[in-house]
Amino acid sequence: MTDRCIDLESLIHKSWGNAVKRGTVSEDCSNKSLRQTHKDRAIAWIDCMGEGFQEYYSNEYQRVFWKNNEDNRRDFDLNELLFDVSVCQIGWVESIVRGRRLPYISNCLWQVESEFDNRDSREITKDFSKLVMGRAERQMFVSTYQGVRQKQVMSICSTIASCCNGNLYLCFVEHPETWSNGPKSPSLFKWEDNVWRPY
Repeated sequence: MTDRCIDLESLIHKSWGNAVKRGTVSEDCSNKSLRQTHKDRAIAWIDCMGEGFQEYYSNEYQRVFWKNNEDNRRDFDLNELLFDVSVCQIGWVESIVRGRRLPYISNCLWQVESEFDNRDSREITKDFSKLVMGRAERQMFVSTYQGVRQKQVMSICSTIASCCNGNLYLCFVEHPETWSNGPKSPSLFKWEDNVWRPY
């Protein structure tokens, strides 16, 4: 089964627009702490990214996993695999005792990991390092830094990126605290020839 080509930039921008809308519409911030509001917005981003990938990959042989997606629960007894979003090809085997069809992961097409903590570069390093452990055709890390610190984040990620396999992408989005103020559009980079190039 071959992978369908996707328009990654469109997927990210559409997911971002949906997440910002979902994360800011009819919010009653008076009943929520700022921390909870940021957490809810980060969850909205993951949900919208997962839904965006699902538009491209959703059939008997391709599945999208993320924490709030229950579509795979019946077959896999879980929602999320090792990453915030995982896009996988699946195969089927027969169970030993009852001869039931059991799904298994035959290939990972995408692994996406996000880190929205804008205070601690240790969290960026830890989450980006997860991509080194994965074996996917395409991997993407999403960070909330834009502007002045973006170059510093890119530098940290460059060292780790050299340890990754496959096609690697780095996406920057605004921190959830800015979403009510009309945040900037995401910026996307691809790791090519040991440097982050605008995508």
